[in-house]
Amino acid sequence: MRRGLLMLLLFLGLLGGFVAILVFVLPLFRPVPQIELAGRTSQRDAINKLIAAIDKDPDWLHSDYTPAVHELTKIGWPAIEPLLDVLLTTNEETRMRAQRALEGITMEQYGFRRGRGWNDPRGEDRFRQFWKSLGDYNYNAGENDRRASIAKWRAWLAAGRLGP
Repeated sequence: MRRGLLMLLLFLGLLGGFVAILVFVLPLFRPVPQIELAGRTSQRDAINKLIAAIDKDPDWLHSDYTPAVHELTKIGWPAIEPLLDVLLTTNEETRMRAQRALEGITMEQYGFRRGRGWNDPRGEDRFRQFWKSLGDYNYNAGENDRRASIAKWRAWLAAGRLGP
């Protein structure tokens, strides 16, 4: 009886491990879809193409990230202004992904490195203060709150204040 119970527990443990691999590990090895930015595309055209693709191929484990979100983050500051219009769209998932791109761009300026975290222990606090100073944008806030935050972002850009 005891041996049978142990065998059952072992089987269930192995089955659970197999399921965990299928659900959590294998998606990490799927090829990341590439966004074709053919030929000599201007940076603005590339940004527009990425914004048009912002909802395509969401990550299985983090649906707020797509290949376009990662590419917009890599482009950096030039992508901020075009992203502001996306932050006002009616589609909540699109706004969420645009927010992630905007966060990624600005967090890097305060020492955040994707896959490694914060270089400076004060970086996250400084980033959060910066984010709050520009209206504390949240993709699922009410439209008036989102518009007020975007107005602050636009004023910040107009003042030429790029960077911390």
